[in-house]
Amino acid sequence: MFKWLMNLFENNDFKMKVRRAFKLIKNELDEHLDAINQNTNEIQGLYEIISELENKLDSLAERLEHFEMQINHDHKIILSDDEKRIFHALYLLSETKPYVSFSELQERLDLDAFVLDALINSMIAKGVRIEKHVKDGNLCYSLENKFKIIQTKNNILNIDNRLIKL
Repeated sequence: MFKWLMNLFENNDFKMKVRRAFKLIKNELDEHLDAINQNTNEIQGLYEIISELENKLDSLAERLEHFEMQINHDHKIILSDDEKRIFHALYLLSETKPYVSFSELQERLDLDAFVLDALINSMIAKGVRIEKHVKDGNLCYSLENKFKIIQTKNNILNIDNRLIKL
């Protein structure tokens, strides 16, 4: 029985057939390996493209948010003269410190506390982005930075700084 097997392996024709078969198998495996490598490179390239697109989408979302804010504030907000004075005081005082206290505004503008409070609430209701804070037990105000930028660029409050008297 083993003799027949031994004769088979000694046969050159059989050896050639086996070598050819293994060579074909090796070629098939090499082709599969090349295809896998190509797919890996393609996947890596697609990942980089997707990452770049995500970054661009994030940038577009930021710009869209900015445009939405501009659209919401492109219309002019009509303020009374006292409201304009309050805004101007908040704007100027917030250049040197992050918050302006209620009492500081009241002294600076020489307004009654009740009137000042009512005017600030009226401004907020009209769309002026005033933020309220409590610092050391005192009520303080600040202007939202994006709103300040839009006001500076577009003057949506229609304030003529030359006419405002503090």
